[in-house]
Amino acid sequence: MAPAFFTCPMNTKKLLLPLGRALQLLAAVPLFALLISAPLSAQTGGGTLTGTVLDSSTGKYLEGAEVAVQGTDLRTVTARDGSFTLARIPAGDRRIDISYQSLETKTESIVIASGQSATLAVRLGGTDVLKLGTFKVSGTKEGMAQAIALQKISVQTKLVAAADQFGEVSEGNVGEYLKFLPGVTIDYNVNDARGISLRGLSTAFTIVAVDGTPMAGTSSMDDTRRFEFEQIAMNNVETTELFKTVTPDIPASSTGGFVNFVTKSAFDSEGVQRFSYNASLSAPSTNLHFDKQGGVWGHAKEYVIRPSLDVNYARRVNSKFGFNLNYRLSEKYDDSPRTTATWNQVSTAPIAGVVQPSLFTSPQPRLGTFAVRSEQKLTHREAFATKLDYLLSDATKLSVSGQWNWYDLHFTQRGPTFALGTNATANGDSYTSGTGAGVTAPAGTITNGVLYRNKYGTTWHLNGTLSHEFSPHSKASLTTYYSRADGQYRDVSKGFISSAQTMSPSATTYSNVTIAGLNQGNLPSITLTQGTAPVSLDLI
Repeated sequence: MAPAFFTCPMNTKKLLLPLGRALQLLAAVPLFALLISAPLSAQTGGGTLTGTVLDSSTGKYLEGAEVAVQGTDLRTVTARDGSFTLARIPAGDRRIDISYQSLETKTESIVIASGQSATLAVRLGGTDVLKLGTFKVSGTKEGMAQAIALQKISVQTKLVAAADQFGEVSEGNVGEYLKFLPGVTIDYNVNDARGISLRGLSTAFTIVAVDGTPMAGTSSMDDTRRFEFEQIAMNNVETTELFKTVTPDIPASSTGGFVNFVTKSAFDSEGVQRFSYNASLSAPSTNLHFDKQGGVWGHAKEYVIRPSLDVNYARRVNSKFGFNLNYRLSEKYDDSPRTTATWNQVSTAPIAGVVQPSLFTSPQPRLGTFAVRSEQKLTHREAFATKLDYLLSDATKLSVSGQWNWYDLHFTQRGPTFALGTNATANGDSYTSGTGAGVTAPAGTITNGVLYRNKYGTTWHLNGTLSHEFSPHSKASLTTYYSRADGQYRDVSKGFISSAQTMSPSATTYSNVTIAGLNQGNLPSITLTQGTAPVSLDLI
């Protein structure tokens, strides 16, 4: 059989705000400005307390911390920048309780004057630090605590996960991060996390968004809306929100669920600037070499030890403006040798003198086909993201973010498939093909399959939000976004190959094939018979 070549273009989708919709939003800006400039209703009686809560160990603002006034029903929770406001507090000496998951509750005393405002800056976790000479042991807010705090204050049914909750994730694949969450099923292609399924529905019914704006997706399987995780990296994600039920503020197309990635901001902590990096090397434990491996067909050999680099820089230029920059480079070499087998249930003849059903099956299934696969995969990911935050006032904010993601995958696979037919005989863990027709081919047929693919693509996503907070429970916002995703497979002129060829040198089939030691945990020994002459094919 001659090699078969074919081209498989991927589906490309764009999500672009229509011009008419954009003009409507622009027309609404004057009205929005009028609303945010209108004075709020006067607060009568008592005083007002404003402030911030942060983690003393990290300097990071704590979102979801609970703030309560002792002896009253007054309580609130902090916003993402750690800020809070409590109004109508009875005048006098008051004690304020501040609590956060996994950190010790702190109580602060403050004097509240009627008709006046007071401020309070709280640091949690300071008492958790123990100094022993030059060593410092500190109890810090972990990702799990942040996730629990955000879920407690949510008015919707959702799961929240912090980016640092599960530590370093291989090649920055967001799917490897989401799979640890309850109710989440990840769709894998070999060992590559591709799509996400919520509530058991198809991956095409889950919408993936960034800061609440849906991200364009390309599907490598069908003409669907499925979002595949090579289009985004984890380096720009602060928290992840999973909504399993559709609410009015979520697109109706998210039948299965809605996944929202909240991006990092320069105002997540009190520090003027933050710089962090992570450099590492990775290699497959089953094929660790310092020289180049694989690639004897279709693609050049590659080093199995691959680099990864993650860099984050955030700076608050002043109290009103800040920016956050992220860069991620990750490469991963996968070596996945494996075997697969198909089994047949064979009908047997009735036993004389015993009444039995019309259909009988043998107690031991018969081996139908046995395939040996050698597979190598080289994955390259690169991502750059930025976010700009501008505080027009204490209640009005403008955020603009954008990201670029590049994905390049080289995938090679090769190996023989042995067809033993439907009438193979069994002797322990040794199986010999029969002479009848097989399931997919005549008994004794051996074919060699070769596959080489190069999948690549770029994703752009830009979004901006202007928001104004009238009160802790009243907020208005205008959001616009642009998203584009391109995904492709290289065509035959670039080496995209899929073929299968019969391996017999002079005949269509061998008279029989024997596979022995199938259950020993290693590759079995395989013996071929061509006519009356045995041919040894030892794969161990």
